[in-house]
Amino acid sequence: PTIGSPVPGLAGWTFDDQEFSLESWKGKFIVLDFWASWCPPCRAETPRLGDLRDDYPSARSVEFVGLNFDFNEKAGKAFADANKLEWPQLNIGEWNPENVVLRDFGVTAIPSLWLIGPKGNVLGRDLTFKELEQLLKSRVS
Repeated sequence: PTIGSPVPGLAGWTFDDQEFSLESWKGKFIVLDFWASWCPPCRAETPRLGDLRDDYPSARSVEFVGLNFDFNEKAGKAFADANKLEWPQLNIGEWNPENVVLRDFGVTAIPSLWLIGPKGNVLGRDLTFKELEQLLKSRVS
C-alpha cells in the first residue's frame, strides 16, 4: 500500500484471546506497530509507544495495535506483558516470505510504524517514532 491507498484487511486474535478486526476501528486514527521481541530496535522502540498512546486516549479517536512476528507467540506475549503494552497485540505469524500480512502490507523491515486515517487510508508507513509523533500532532486535534 502507498500513502493514500486503503489499508489491507487485518483480523485475528490478540494475545488476550480477544477477536480483533481493523475494520471495526474505522472512523479512528490507528497506529500499527509491526515488531518482534527478537528485534533489538523493536525492543527499544515499542515500549515508547505507551507514552505516546497516553497523549492520545481512546476518547480522542486514536487506537494502537501491535503486530508481532515472534516465532513463538509466548515470547511475544511475555515481552508485551513485561513492558506493559496495554493495547491490543496480535501474533501474525513468523517472519518469512510466505507470511500473508507481510506480503499484503509490504513490510520489509521492523520496527515499522504506520498511521491509518479514519477512512481506512494509509497516512504514513515505515515511519520512525519521531515521524509518527509529528504526523499524529499534525493530523489529530
